[in-house]
Amino acid sequence: MILETAPGAVLIVGSSGTIGRSLAEFFARKQVPLWLTTRHIDAVSQQTLWLDLAQPALTWQLPDIPLQTAIICAAVTSQKACQENYGVTYAINVTATVELAKRLIDAGVF
Repeated sequence: MILETAPGAVLIVGSSGTIGRSLAEFFARKQVPLWLTTRHIDAVSQQTLWLDLAQPALTWQLPDIPLQTAIICAAVTSQKACQENYGVTYAINVTATVELAKRLIDAGVF
């Protein structure tokens, strides 16, 4: 379990959604070092970085500190949007998510 392992920061990708927000609140209550990402530029702060899976990977911001765990919550979740915009949502939900996971694994996270 994350809370029982060696100290390290947790990264929640997609912290402005329902699941990401709940996870962020949970880890904050447990005083786990936490980094967040959001696609909403107005929500960026010292601990919340801008990362939009719909944008090129070169624009993604990840913390430049050791991370223990990353939890990817970012996605297009509307079934209607996925049906109507298959190519766009596939690029976000599959292609970009896999690229992000590879980057995190290469950095020793997970």
